[in-house]
Amino acid sequence: MPSASAPFGLRPVRGTFGNQVNPIALPGSLTSGVTANISKGGPVKILTTGLLSAAAAGDRVFGVFAGCEYDDGSSGKRVISPSWTASASATNAIAYVWPAENTDFEIQSTVVSGGAVITALTGGCDTSTNNDAAHPTTGTRNSTLTLDYSTLTTTGQFTIMGLAPFPDNDFTSDNTYPIFRVRATEPQIGITQVGVNLA
Repeated sequence: MPSASAPFGLRPVRGTFGNQVNPIALPGSLTSGVTANISKGGPVKILTTGLLSAAAAGDRVFGVFAGCEYDDGSSGKRVISPSWTASASATNAIAYVWPAENTDFEIQSTVVSGGAVITALTGGCDTSTNNDAAHPTTGTRNSTLTLDYSTLTTTGQFTIMGLAPFPDNDFTSDNTYPIFRVRATEPQIGITQVGVNLA
């Protein structure tokens, strides 16, 4: 089990029926009007405008960002990227998102104190604060969001399904940053997105 914090955001593991999970394409969901960074592995929601946005702690989650492609407004070249830079000058953009509905994800937790974490297996948590700092647009461009253990309750943004099956990923006192398998508690579904009917 990790003894140091090395968050990677949310990563899809499998569908809830054991199936492989592939990202869906959402054309028209990213424009210069999307004013926040979104990195691979970051939870997202769809606004009433049909645009994609980073999902804050406590928000219903439509899915997890897998990357995007668009025509750069300056060079005219096609850009393929694992992240979206806030207010990017882009046209013909397509976002790729792993759907939250019926998908299990892995995510690293904030610091947990030994055996007390066992109670987490009957509850849920929100993600950590979702801001631009948690969505880097350089380096690996992977989200650095974590599961915020301090928000543990009987319900939460994500329901904890169990520990990820890695060696030493257990509840001993020196293992303070567990990696959990989680599922969106109440995913955002039944939305008509620009150009795509998701109902």
